Amino acid sequence: METHVCRCYENGERAKQQLASIKGEQNRIKAEQSRLATMQRRAVQAHARTEVDLNAAIVSYSQSLCRPFFDSLREVLPVEIRDMIYADLLSIESSDSKAIHNHPDNHLNIFPQAPHQFTDPYFIQTAYVGDEARAELLNLIYRQHFQKCEYDLGVESLHALGTMDTYDTGLKPLRVVRDLTLCWAPDQCEPLRDPEFTSDKTLAGTPWRLCFEHLLSVEQKAGFRFKLEVILGLY
Repeated sequence: METHVCRCYENGERAKQQLASIKGEQNRIKAEQSRLATMQRRAVQAHARTEVDLNAAIVSYSQSLCRPFFDSLREVLPVEIRDMIYADLLSIESSDSKAIHNHPDNHLNIFPQAPHQFTDPYFIQTAYVGDEARAELLNLIYRQHFQKCEYDLGVESLHALGTMDTYDTGLKPLRVVRDLTLCWAPDQCEPLRDPEFTSDKTLAGTPWRLCFEHLLSVEQKAGFRFKLEVILGLY
């Protein structure tokens, strides 16, 4: 009987020791996991700081190269040659051009944005290109991509092109386009869309009179051509 009790006691002690050992190992593992998590967090933070510093260096270096480059272009090349260079730098796919037509207010979103800023494209920022080159680049984009308007807005396209100034540059597309063709389907020609002729505000758009006032307010330009097209099955 005493032998059995002793064995039970010894087994209990061994179990306690094993349990204590297991708990100690668990604590050690938790401490190690905590240490590794801290190291990982510090590594991520260090990487983020390094990335921020690297991006800042890239931006600074890019600006130091781009600004003199665009300044030199304006000094030594005529505007016709500069336009050819700008056109090559800002060439876009046809699918992107169609996206511009469908959403004129978002036309600059298809161009590369400044790194990790997601705001303005490079050529909108004077730190990269300067005020003069920025105006020339926007002028070219407007002339290239807004000549033929196949918008769902119909005549309201004139209002969009006459007022759109996404980046507060003061340059409106309608004032630089030389050859403007406005296309829309017959169902967009209904006078009911003009709030002057309908009481249904859900159908009403911008007054046509205001849309054409934007067009008439543009100063006379040599060779300017404006054409309206009504096309069946446009959309």
